[in-house]
Amino acid sequence: MAKNKSISKSVKTNNLNTENKKKNVAIYRQEKDSRILKRIMRSILEETYDKTAVAFIVLATFGKVTTKMFLKPSYYVDDPGEILWAAEEFKQSRLEKKEIQQTLARLKKYRLVRESNGEFTFTAKSKKIVKKLLGYRKVLKEEWDRKYRVVIFDIPEDLRHHRNWLRGELYFLGYTKLQQSVFISKYSLTEELIKEIKERGIERGVNYLLVEHVYDLEQEKMDIKV
Repeated sequence: MAKNKSISKSVKTNNLNTENKKKNVAIYRQEKDSRILKRIMRSILEETYDKTAVAFIVLATFGKVTTKMFLKPSYYVDDPGEILWAAEEFKQSRLEKKEIQQTLARLKKYRLVRESNGEFTFTAKSKKIVKKLLGYRKVLKEEWDRKYRVVIFDIPEDLRHHRNWLRGELYFLGYTKLQQSVFISKYSLTEELIKEIKERGIERGVNYLLVEHVYDLEQEKMDIKV
């Protein structure tokens, strides 16, 4: 009887260890994907446009691409529409076929595109990112209304991946750190970002303030430089 209990306990422990390993692998993969996405988004928002970012924007503009489009970019960019912000970079890109294939393969690896018969199209994940980028670019180009936006958050350690995600999104929107978990900016949070905060279930730990003045005690002056 004692032996059966010991075996049952051992099985439960092994199952728990397996579940924890799976959970850790999923979190690691999520964080790795997040780093790639941050790099692409930063390149687009800062308008530095590396190869992967240009490929991402081209996909956002045309819906689907082939390697041929990158070999003859000027042929396709005559009427780029509203999304192709890197039109000049695309036209002037002189990528070898191998570089194009590697770039598209990288996007595919991180589940940002799918491939069928030599054509690459966006996944639902990428479409969501494009919507977010459009919102961020719009906010960053708005004229400042002379009011500050302050975000204060208190997110538990076991949800640190959500905390890290939020911190990264705030940096994209030009927020700077006032104190630990206190960020300030001239720019509003977008509707998409607020929606995602709620989807992640961390809204109870996030406060969003609209402030007219911030007094810097150390410098003894009103309104800090943001």
